Amino acid sequence: MAKATKKKVKRKTQPASRKVKVAEKRRVVRATKLDGVRMHEVRPRVKRSWLARSKDRSRKSYAFAKRTMLVVIVLLMMMVILATLLQVFNTPERTVTGKIQQMAEDYYENYYYDKVMESVDAPVSEVLSKYAEKGLDKMELEQLLLFDGGRYKSAGATLKAYCDEKATYVKIYPEEPYGRKDYRVEANYACNF
Repeated sequence: MAKATKKKVKRKTQPASRKVKVAEKRRVVRATKLDGVRMHEVRPRVKRSWLARSKDRSRKSYAFAKRTMLVVIVLLMMMVILATLLQVFNTPERTVTGKIQQMAEDYYENYYYDKVMESVDAPVSEVLSKYAEKGLDKMELEQLLLFDGGRYKSAGATLKAYCDEKATYVKIYPEEPYGRKDYRVEANYACNF
């Protein structure tokens, strides 16, 4: 029994020394084949100082920081270009005319058309066909801002800054077959763009 325990102890110490030998072989010997003969090339391992290792780390971190800064700069440039393009293409004129057009469409589709459907017993086509030529009464900007409980009141400040409330109006012309989306809008803009 005592011998068996000694062997176990020896085996525990052997792998450590074996590891050293394997590491030494890897470090010292590099095998290559040259004309079918195996040649060994000795490469001594140079022990590097802590200063050299820290310089390598600092070079790596410098390269990472450089790449990161480059990515950040490119992203910032793209954001500036995008903001500039949005300013160029989103003019006050385009914003105001689009908002007035949207309010007119909302007025006819979701407010006026529903009121006509509720209040009249005759078919909607009969009622709306009367307005196909002359159009509905003109809706001034002030009326558009206040319809349906003042739904577009928040947009009023922007629109009033550019347009005259009384002189800016829209006129809606119902078209056949007189459905909810069958109409055309003509707008008169009295705005200073």
